[in-house]
Amino acid sequence: MRPFDGLPSGARSVPVPAPLLGELLEDIGDLAELKCELRFFWLLAGKHGPPRCVAAGELEGDPVLLGALGGADAIRRALAASVERGVLFAAGDAADRAYFPNSPEGRRAAERFLPAPPAAAPLPGAPPAEHSAVYRLYEENIGMLTAGVADMLRDAQDRYPEEWLRDAIGVAVKSNARSWRYVERVLERWEREGRDPDGKHRGHPQKVTAEEYLRLRG
Repeated sequence: MRPFDGLPSGARSVPVPAPLLGELLEDIGDLAELKCELRFFWLLAGKHGPPRCVAAGELEGDPVLLGALGGADAIRRALAASVERGVLFAAGDAADRAYFPNSPEGRRAAERFLPAPPAAAPLPGAPPAEHSAVYRLYEENIGMLTAGVADMLRDAQDRYPEEWLRDAIGVAVKSNARSWRYVERVLERWEREGRDPDGKHRGHPQKVTAEEYLRLRG
């Protein structure tokens, strides 16, 4: 072993978490793990701006670690041990992994580093967001909007004016008969018999007058 010449005057100091030089120093039995952790904090000290982390590729290609541990595989094993012990926190997938201090600040930084989760895929047959309020009315007043119900609502929209659908849901609620089958029977009766007693709107009317709509909604 070549003797060390001593610390030079004005050598830069690197902040290292106190537990790593205290209770953790007693527990860590793998010298490779300890070397990797110390080098991590040395590299971290040179980072500026969020997120403060060290990329896996930088650690695995670091010449000091390569010389100390003998290769990238040994570095990866030491990093895995550091994460398992709880000294470091890994974020990202294998192609874009970064390491953070396992502290509240480090974990918050890691959360910002992680990509946003993909939006949940809609149920097959579920209505697009821009569809009418009929779907929302159904969910709020009748029941869960399953893919099958969404298909039936879509078919009903093709067959009946939207005002009819809204009002038929209202009739089902007032009758305490909260089922799509009841709503469908109301619509079929209106189509067959017309909505007004005088038969003014028999068959499949294209629109409901404002006066009729307000009266039926009242």
